[in-house]
Amino acid sequence: MTATALVYSVAYIVPLVSFTSFIFKKWSTAFASIFLAFVLIPALDAVLGLDEENPCDAELHSGRHKLAYRVVLYVWPAVQWSFLFWAARLASEGVDLSVSSFIGLGLTAGLLAAQGVNVSHELFHKRNAAEVALGKAILVSVCYGHFYIEHLYGHHRRVATPEDPATARYGESFYAFFPRTVVGSFRSAWKIERERLAKRGFQTFCVENRILRYFACSVLWFLTIFFLYGLRACCLFLLHCFTAITLLEMVNYIEHYGLERAVINVLPNGEKIYEPVSNCHSWNSSHRLTNYILFKLQRHADHHRHADRPYHLLVSTVESPQLPAGYPTMIILLLFPALWRKSIHPILDRAKVPCDSRRFLK
Repeated sequence: MTATALVYSVAYIVPLVSFTSFIFKKWSTAFASIFLAFVLIPALDAVLGLDEENPCDAELHSGRHKLAYRVVLYVWPAVQWSFLFWAARLASEGVDLSVSSFIGLGLTAGLLAAQGVNVSHELFHKRNAAEVALGKAILVSVCYGHFYIEHLYGHHRRVATPEDPATARYGESFYAFFPRTVVGSFRSAWKIERERLAKRGFQTFCVENRILRYFACSVLWFLTIFFLYGLRACCLFLLHCFTAITLLEMVNYIEHYGLERAVINVLPNGEKIYEPVSNCHSWNSSHRLTNYILFKLQRHADHHRHADRPYHLLVSTVESPQLPAGYPTMIILLLFPALWRKSIHPILDRAKVPCDSRRFLK
């Protein structure tokens, strides 16, 4: 049996700790949720072991539309946005709020928003129009609406190739990857949208341009915060956006680092044709607690093979290179390039067939 929907509600321990630490005005614990996410959860991961149980064939077919698993996701935006507005109010009042507490408040809001982006990713991959709309709404609330276009129509097509700005190259530090992927992803999304509009007979700058619409919605978020709570709250809003985007790109860095699909043909126009995406083109992690907290995002290879498969039915793939720890621990490691290479490169160097066509991005 797969985990019940209730198990995934463990993700809400992070906002619970976040609210509690500030409700009781424990400014000294302004970083409590950060400590929970990047110290306590990795420690519990080590204790609780691996989650390698996969759904059976019957579950894969019968469990696709179980509402309980979706409700766990639907609640998250309300929690995320409630904390953001509450944090904006605290920032505007500024009572006993030190600089460090202000930063902790912004980082905490960003941490919850980063999980919101993960929820958004799960929602906009589905065919339900309401879920897709909610997924987009989450993205524009962190000023990253173009991620929807680039991820669906760029990343999933070009993953593990040099053309994909969201695939980290072998030996590339996160500090080099971050500006490259942020700029490259926006350029890619803009190109995709421009070509879509051209095929429909529209100019690039028009009301049909989804990126411009998403940008307008993000501006509306900023203005709402400004008119309700003032400039100081807007600074917190921007810090929360930057934190969410950074954590998103940290996860992108981890998911495909050093992996590349082989070129199987080159067309006369120079376009390269790559081998199909397989399980060896994404890193897998089976660490139990973070699998539940992140709604099985760590089973990322199966997501790329079956993008519309609900999170609770994703399969742990043994063919994929296996991360030595869950995402929170790997995020800490990537901040120190030497430690990152020491932990990851030996695994890459040992990786052999069945993915014998795998290469490293160099």
